[in-house]
Amino acid sequence: RDLAGNVDPTPVVRSFTVDLTPPEVVEQAPTGDVYVPVTYIYVTFGEAVNAETFTVDDIILTGPGGGRAGGSLRECSSSTNTTKMRQNGKARCNGG
Repeated sequence: RDLAGNVDPTPVVRSFTVDLTPPEVVEQAPTGDVYVPVTYIYVTFGEAVNAETFTVDDIILTGPGGGRAGGSLRECSSSTNTTKMRQNGKARCNGG
């Protein structure tokens, strides 16, 4: 009803859905146990990821036995599904 008491014969109806399922990692490189230094780490998600709410700080690398691997990461490039990273303190992301 409006302020005069009239009823709208065709009211606007809106609906939305909240996706409560977080994106899952569907691919990463390298894989398995790696015993040599790597230049980059790639993580690919099964759906688009919002770069404003997801950063490399949200990624945890684990070492043998499940403990946290040392060092921190920085993002080198990102698409909607894949993030390319390298360890901080190493060569620049562009390889230079």
